[in-house]
Amino acid sequence: MLIIRLLRFFRGYVRFRATEGFPERFLNLCNRQCIPVWDVLFRGGALAGCTSIRGYKAMHACAARSGAVLGIEKKCGLPFLLHTYRRRAGLLLGLALFLCGLRLLSGMVWSIDVTGNQAVPKEQILAALTAQGLRQGVAVKRLDAKRMGEDALMALPELSWLSLNIRGSTALIEVRERLPEADRTAPAPQNIVAAKAGQLAVLEVYTGKPQAKAGQAVPEGALLAAGMVENLDGSVRLVAASAYAVARTPLSLEVRLPRAAAAGTPVRTRTRYTLHLLWLRIPLGPAPKAQEGDIRLNSSQVWAPTGKAMPLAIERQTLLQMATAEGERTDERLALAATEHFFDTAFRALRGVQVLERAVSISITPEECRVRLEGAAYENIGKAVLIE
Repeated sequence: MLIIRLLRFFRGYVRFRATEGFPERFLNLCNRQCIPVWDVLFRGGALAGCTSIRGYKAMHACAARSGAVLGIEKKCGLPFLLHTYRRRAGLLLGLALFLCGLRLLSGMVWSIDVTGNQAVPKEQILAALTAQGLRQGVAVKRLDAKRMGEDALMALPELSWLSLNIRGSTALIEVRERLPEADRTAPAPQNIVAAKAGQLAVLEVYTGKPQAKAGQAVPEGALLAAGMVENLDGSVRLVAASAYAVARTPLSLEVRLPRAAAAGTPVRTRTRYTLHLLWLRIPLGPAPKAQEGDIRLNSSQVWAPTGKAMPLAIERQTLLQMATAEGERTDERLALAATEHFFDTAFRALRGVQVLERAVSISITPEECRVRLEGAAYENIGKAVLIE
């Protein structure tokens, strides 16, 4: 029935109404003339139904022979819809351009995702594949995913495996990093202890005997995996214990910056936004002019309304103009410089740490500016200690 309705819609049909005369004779004459009629109703002394455009034109002869008065109640279907907007060519042109644009964009790469990397930066992997021709806006049919993945793997010796798959408009890059070569010399016997106090979330012991369980609170220096293993005959042998211990630990980081300091203080910031649409770069303002010693900060935010990355992103370029003369810093300049120093310190100190909760406070005294971070995080607290 759905296919029949679609065919009738594309070909167009008319809902007619016949009054007076002899309705039965009218229908019989339509049947003899092979005129299609459906959805026939008889209400209030009038006959109503639907027929095709050609059938309605042929009905007039049948109505005249049966004494019926024929009229149109409603015109339905695509031909009448196009006839209504025949003088609005812009709508048809816009619809045609939309369909062509949709067809063109659906065959392009909108976003590129990298998964499986930890030590190797994402930018390094993307640079290797960009050299092979992978970028936003490239046609999917022009990509040889297998060859590009193999060539990129040859250019990245830190990786042991790389796979490039095209799923719809997303290029998914899956990598596996190369494990460090094992030391050929016999490792010294060692235990794995807790480097910090916390609550264990994951404890995977690869070599040795587990001495704690996930969910257990452990103090600093607690034994997590012992390097003393008991054999089946009751004897004991020493091994180099190895384990992966992730715990929820308190997070604390503090940075202090004195007020009286040398040059290098940010005194002014300028920001420019750039709209990224596939391969197009549309600057939303003039580029700030940089001088010697200035610092550029770039950040990008991809538009993902439904969780899927769209080919639209906003790039923010911030220019920090640095002071060139020595002198005492104002509160605003001191806070900006201390915040910059704090982010630089946090980037190095919190590498490999998953921050769960955080609260940052800034306090300014006549002598210094103090930036403090308090919270909680997941981190690997396992530390190897030799067995003497």
